[in-house]
Amino acid sequence: MRRFFCSIQKKASMWKLCFVFALLLGFISLQEAGATHIRAGEITGVRTGFLSYQFTIRIYTDNSSSADSPQLTINFGDNTTSVAPRVNRFDIGNNTSVNVYQVNHTYAAPGSYRVFFVEENRNAGVLNMDNSVLTPFSVETFVFINSAVGLNDTPILTVDPIDLACVGNRFKHNPGAFDPDGDSLSFKLVIPFQSGTQPVNNYRDPNNPAFNGETEDGLPPGIFSIDPLNGELIWDSPGTAGEYNIAFIVEEWRNGIRIGFVKRDMQIIVNDCPNRRPRLVVPNVCVVANEDPNEDTNIINEIIRATDPDIPLQNLVISSDQDQGVYNPAFFNTTATFTFTPSPQTSPAEATFRWDTRCEHVREQPYLVVFKAEDDPIEQNNTALVDIQTMVITVKGPPPVNLAATPQGRATDLSWDDYRLQCPGFSPAQFDAMEIVIWRREGCNAMIACEQDPAMLGLRPLVRWELKKPPSGTMAPFR
Repeated sequence: MRRFFCSIQKKASMWKLCFVFALLLGFISLQEAGATHIRAGEITGVRTGFLSYQFTIRIYTDNSSSADSPQLTINFGDNTTSVAPRVNRFDIGNNTSVNVYQVNHTYAAPGSYRVFFVEENRNAGVLNMDNSVLTPFSVETFVFINSAVGLNDTPILTVDPIDLACVGNRFKHNPGAFDPDGDSLSFKLVIPFQSGTQPVNNYRDPNNPAFNGETEDGLPPGIFSIDPLNGELIWDSPGTAGEYNIAFIVEEWRNGIRIGFVKRDMQIIVNDCPNRRPRLVVPNVCVVANEDPNEDTNIINEIIRATDPDIPLQNLVISSDQDQGVYNPAFFNTTATFTFTPSPQTSPAEATFRWDTRCEHVREQPYLVVFKAEDDPIEQNNTALVDIQTMVITVKGPPPVNLAATPQGRATDLSWDDYRLQCPGFSPAQFDAMEIVIWRREGCNAMIACEQDPAMLGLRPLVRWELKKPPSGTMAPFR
């Protein structure tokens, strides 16, 4: 009897131990679930002195999580770290908030530096990597300090990564990258990282056959790519509902040299829903700027149109993020405007983009302006979908006025009015970087259109004249 009692006591103790252990596991799981919250992020930098930068970290977090990060530790790439406090936090929709952190740093010497941070709490359940709940989140930016290159800010990403996807619908995203210095930008897909040097475990692109993807038109395999010139990311199309993480870098180039990049790691949430995405039509534009108030050929005035294929017709909203460079008075005296009234509109919908381009806007690198059309499904619990299109705007300088060609034997002297007087809107930095290219061709052919590249038409450059080395007087002779 005693032996039987002891056996019962042992079993009871074991059950208690198992029960406590199960509670502990459940508590840990709940803590992990509550602590996971990071959906996306990036680091950008503004040069505040020859060796100094102000770095801004933007972290996109899940509003349903109880986790919070009031500060981050940032590694400056020179074997030093610092704590970056959170300076702002705000809701941007789709159950997502932006957390903004800032910190200043001065480097000891010129050089190349990889700036990064590592933070726990990546979202749980990400399908295209292993064990995401225990995988840290890390992004980086690269800065290059060199007197030969000059002062340089990193690219700015102006469009937030918050849009949702649906199975069978093409998903698109564009970061709205803008370079304050007018440097050339390129875009490239990379693998998400879990530290400054280590990629996440077993990463797979979202169009991996394991996720059953095919194109929106039903053709296998699915497509996952980013346009290297305009930054338009396309996943055509998701095949399995769930959460995915991807990453890409925005590289900046000056005189053929890569002088920096910014990495964005972002989440794509795919739902299984009956909605179909809207369609947006956006033209590309080439325009010749001028300072003459009596001219209007320099004004861009384009209608942006959107339609939705669903019946009954859905309401649509067309938008264009006002943080983009062409709208920002911090970069230009004359900014673009975007108008969408009334809002919303039943499909089809129209908006207007207008920009009075001046000499201050002239640059070799085209402007990228991102537009988004978002529908409003009639059914409850359906997912709103978007279409994103990028307008590529090329702004060229006005041709010289009073151009004259005077024969001088077998040569010809070319002259024109001082370009500095024709384009007083040039900033000193712009003027130093500008040049007039004189192209040679035979015969009296038609004028070359704005969007045409003389080199592609078989012409060859005869001479390049740098504006920062103007001749004396108001005439510029060439032979």
